[in-house]
Amino acid sequence: MNRQIHIYPIDTALSFRKVLSDCFKSLDGELPITGGWGYSKEDAIVIDKNDPVVNKDIPFNGVRLEYVISEKRIYIETIIARPKEDRYSGINWKPDKQQLIHDGGKSYDHLTVNVSAHTDKDFEELKLEFEEGIRNGTLNEEAHLKKHKELLCHYKTEFWFDITSFYGQDLIF
Repeated sequence: MNRQIHIYPIDTALSFRKVLSDCFKSLDGELPITGGWGYSKEDAIVIDKNDPVVNKDIPFNGVRLEYVISEKRIYIETIIARPKEDRYSGINWKPDKQQLIHDGGKSYDHLTVNVSAHTDKDFEELKLEFEEGIRNGTLNEEAHLKKHKELLCHYKTEFWFDITSFYGQDLIF
């Protein structure tokens, strides 16, 4: 069974930078980004190595930043921006394809990602079934893993990053 998660592109007057800062206190402030939410090249997330929030004392790792941003947008799409009864848990994501594109004097990184998760309801039922099975010694691991796989939901998403500010510069470690 291939259950699909329907994702609605985030549509808000707030900047992605502001939303990330407000929703993810673990980021410890704002990220050096401007632009859009990265759903298309025209809406690319601009990673700015020269942004005032960048600590000039440590090497800039724009690619690492792309992955942090991707993960956070996935959490926004599957949890934060959804009604409580339509949220997901156990979210996993894996890059599928990454492509460098040069256009109009700019450099873009186009990332395609496969995402999988369970509905909150399915996740809680699977967790309870697993815990009770362990506690009672009745867990049928094969059947549980099969059910886990059957209930898994998927979607594919893409991210567009304008990486012009740091593309082609050496990383120093």
